[in-house]
Amino acid sequence: MFAFPVRAGRVTIGVLDLYRDTPGELTDEALPEAFGWADAAAEVLLRLQGRARPPTELHPQLTGVTADRAEIHQATGMIAAQTGASVIDALPLLRAHAYTTGRSMLAVSRDVLTHRIRFDRDEPA
Repeated sequence: MFAFPVRAGRVTIGVLDLYRDTPGELTDEALPEAFGWADAAAEVLLRLQGRARPPTELHPQLTGVTADRAEIHQATGMIAAQTGASVIDALPLLRAHAYTTGRSMLAVSRDVLTHRIRFDRDEPA
């Protein structure tokens, strides 16, 4: 996994995560291309935000991203509390449950938050 800052000028507005299936460093040729993708992501985000009405609020297509992430993080915390695991170990439990049930992490997170799914030590998830 590689993480690149998504910047608007000198301000970091996000992070672009890139993944590959083999370990190792990025080549000298791939590194500038990855930074280029991060710059492109910044351009897309800024153009989208430029269409927000009123312009002082976050564009609706961007609010869903932050809301989804918040629900996933909240569910991760609940799973950690239910299992006694660390938050770092709870996220893979959420991801594994989503994968094995063929559902999105957001859908499983919402079920955790509404207590439809529990990850107690004594009960299978």
